[in-house]
Amino acid sequence: MIKEMNKRAVIFIGCWFLMNLGSTDCFTVNGANSVHASLWTGYNNLVRPSDIVTIKVEFVLLSINELNLKQQKFSTSGFFTMFWTDSRLTWTPASHENISFIYTSEAKIWKPELVVDNSVTQISVISDANLLFRVDNNGHVKWEPPGIYDTHCEIDITWFPFDRQSCYIELTSWGYTIDVVNLSHHKADVNLEDYKVNGEWVVESTSIAWKELTADGDKYSQLEFIIHFARRPTYYFMNMIFPVVLISFLTTVVFILPVESGERISFSITVLLALALLLTLISDMMPTTSIHTSVLAIYIMAILTLSTLSVFLTSLNLRLYHKEKQMDVPKWLKKFTQKVLLKCTFQRKYEDNRTESQRDIIQNEDSVTKPDHKAVSTAWEDIDNDTKEEADLNMSCKEISMLFDRFWFILFIAMTIACTFLFLLILGIGARV
Repeated sequence: MIKEMNKRAVIFIGCWFLMNLGSTDCFTVNGANSVHASLWTGYNNLVRPSDIVTIKVEFVLLSINELNLKQQKFSTSGFFTMFWTDSRLTWTPASHENISFIYTSEAKIWKPELVVDNSVTQISVISDANLLFRVDNNGHVKWEPPGIYDTHCEIDITWFPFDRQSCYIELTSWGYTIDVVNLSHHKADVNLEDYKVNGEWVVESTSIAWKELTADGDKYSQLEFIIHFARRPTYYFMNMIFPVVLISFLTTVVFILPVESGERISFSITVLLALALLLTLISDMMPTTSIHTSVLAIYIMAILTLSTLSVFLTSLNLRLYHKEKQMDVPKWLKKFTQKVLLKCTFQRKYEDNRTESQRDIIQNEDSVTKPDHKAVSTAWEDIDNDTKEEADLNMSCKEISMLFDRFWFILFIAMTIACTFLFLLILGIGARV
């Protein structure tokens, strides 16, 4: 009984193998020639396959070549995979030596007229005389035209270099209206199976949108292959943001340089030119548009304003320091020194640190106009006493200039820290939105 069952199983497997062997796809030249001869007889490649042809499209992204911020140009390499059915291209494989598919050129077969209509280089119908079409025995046609696509992309540089961009490739039916040829996506997103990693951009997600394009009252089918990506900020942080922050703090150093060195103006102008150069380099990268403004550019402009102000204040301070009549101090300057400078520079009272010879020189210069002025060492008393009486401020212009240096240094270092902290805070928050 068992032997009989084994014999039947062997016979069954052998019959199944012989039946499938006869239907196995096997290429022969005669079979392929036979299919071509039977298909193209009376075939007109200018006539579409049916009343309404549905083209299913998939975009395979190979690489992101460039995102040019200045020109707002998005360059990618990839290919479209298109599928449609042509009922005229069907045959029975058994009648043609089991040939189940063939290849043909665009000179023989009908194809849709499609263009990438947001291209910035040239707008032309996708076509290649050397590119073959794959056709199976059920009339299913597959076409995969590759290319480098340079398309327009509106750049938002607000959070540069922590920005995120969304660019798209727009594929539109050209000539055939939507009631004749309709585009449909083959997959829900862009194919990234063969994508090569880009050193500047990280692809976060992709999507596909279907639209209707209306022109002269006619409607055309359109697909948008949208790519959402984020910039890798490490390079720009190390080579742009970090140097800008360091140079911004150099603006305050001008107020602690010794006046006798004679390098204050040249140093402050050098810092000013360095910031202006960085702003120029960043501006050259940005698109010439006022729709979006970079936070980094605003920060550099703020620091540039502080640097310009430091040059102006340094010039005034040097003029005060080198004034001929040192004791000829205006009343408003005395009051400002007493009410503001001494308090903001953390000095509760004025201490005279001049030498005897320096005091004698200043007193001799001012003895004609002020014969009764008090000794400098007793000119300023503690303002916290109960009497609250203000003593006369008997300081020279050079000493007031030194107080101004300390005041401006504290003020500028505080403003620089505040601007830098606010800039990094806004940039960090905005980059995550």
